[in-house]
Amino acid sequence: MRLRPVWVVVLCILAVLLVILLFRACSKTDDDTSSNASISVIDMNAGVQTIEETRAVEQTSVKIDIPSCKVVVGEKIYVTATVTPANTDRSLQWKSSDDKVFRVSQDGIVEITGTGTAALTATVGNVSDAIVIEGIEKNDSKSQMNLPSYNEVSSSDNTDADSNADNDGQPQQETQAAAARPKTTQAAMPSVKVVSRGLRSYQLADVLGGLGFHSTGDNVFVYGEGDDYSGEIIVQPDVSIIYIKKNSADYESAVQSVLQNLLPDEYTQAWSNYTSAATDRTFTLEGRTVRIVTAGNGGHSQIVVYN
Repeated sequence: MRLRPVWVVVLCILAVLLVILLFRACSKTDDDTSSNASISVIDMNAGVQTIEETRAVEQTSVKIDIPSCKVVVGEKIYVTATVTPANTDRSLQWKSSDDKVFRVSQDGIVEITGTGTAALTATVGNVSDAIVIEGIEKNDSKSQMNLPSYNEVSSSDNTDADSNADNDGQPQQETQAAAARPKTTQAAMPSVKVVSRGLRSYQLADVLGGLGFHSTGDNVFVYGEGDDYSGEIIVQPDVSIIYIKKNSADYESAVQSVLQNLLPDEYTQAWSNYTSAATDRTFTLEGRTVRIVTAGNGGHSQIVVYN
């Protein structure tokens, strides 16, 4: 049977449409596969990014290896500090808050130069630890802060040497590092829970400019100049030392404002204790140790506030 021309044309058109539909179906399948593959790659990359963001970073810490103590004027002691992690590339820096009490070398050699108290600070990067060292005239001199003597601190672990003896009663050999490190004790000044709402010492520098002080160094802030010099404040990570040389209404107001920033609830008591002190004294306000040092031989009097 011979087909009519019209039907031939219709069948050709249908065949072309069928080919087009099959081609589009295959293309769509390929696109879906590529899209799914892309999504899988993106998801894998996102997973890797999340792992990197949540990776823990070890923080640096520093701890002086002896507690606060008293040392006889003229003596030299060796201090060390434990830095974690031990392989940090930042150097350990030592600093004395008052060279008239003691000087410290960057090797940790502390030389007691006079009586009184000052802070010894060990710093690695922006992390610090501090203790109080008090210079005393002789071994049996009483500490103003009830601190143990360095001799007590360094010899307190002598009994540990007996416990380290071997079965024959002979002491086991110490490493050179352990032998050089001063012995520690739990007889340090008891820790006090800090409840003050005030600024910590390391925060004080941010407000001193607004109270009339100007910076003359990294941590020294002076009030007045030349004949108008009234005093200064030395800010350490764990202690603020307010030096008062010349009393004036303006400087007294500035000092009271500083105390208000450090001891907002009891700063008036701190100022009253200072103005009434006839001798050096130490007390606690808002859970923080405060020490008054009276002026000697025309020098500075001090108000010391520890964190």
